[in-house]
Amino acid sequence: MKDTPEDADIRVGANIRQLRALRGISQEKLGEQLGVTFQQIQKYEKGTNRISASRLVMAAKVLKVRIEVLFAGVVDTNDGDADVFPTVSREATTLAQDFEAITDPAVRLSIRGLVKSLSRQQVANAA
Repeated sequence: MKDTPEDADIRVGANIRQLRALRGISQEKLGEQLGVTFQQIQKYEKGTNRISASRLVMAAKVLKVRIEVLFAGVVDTNDGDADVFPTVSREATTLAQDFEAITDPAVRLSIRGLVKSLSRQQVANAA
């Protein structure tokens, strides 16, 4: 039997970890929702243990995404590479959480404009 996790299990686990962090849900809280321990969530997120289909469905509900999102980036040998769920740094995840907490649409629009302007400046300065 193979001791190393399969690539698909690693990718699904990474997607769960990223979405969980983005939603501000702890491993303990997700574990409670799925009926497992936080240690089991750690194993799912690392790809060490495979997550069952029924728990994948429950995880998608808790994370408020369609089930397909959990499989983003998993290579399907029948039709080539799937769309990859981008890897996001912890800093970007924290920024996204803070942004989601802002309810004023005008403030959100201003922040988006600021970020877009700064990123364009960064690209221009690099060129």
